[in-house]
Amino acid sequence: MIGAKEKYLIGLARLLLMDNEILIFYEFPNYLSKKDKDSIKQIIKKLSKEKTILIFSANDDCNDIVDKIYRIERGRIK
Repeated sequence: MIGAKEKYLIGLARLLLMDNEILIFYEFPNYLSKKDKDSIKQIIKKLSKEKTILIFSANDDCNDIVDKIYRIERGRIK
């Protein structure tokens, strides 16, 4: 049986194999290890040189790899 981690990683691989100019990510699931998160961050950072990447997150996991941060509060961009 495939677990949640494996399903997430398969979905990530499928996303990365698509030849899209814009990639949209949602925050990392809690069940990923720090090593897994760091590996994914390296991939995202490398891809950001060639593609537009949007990351939606309620926490600060990806702040160290992004160029701009927009916060949405009460339906407004701050």
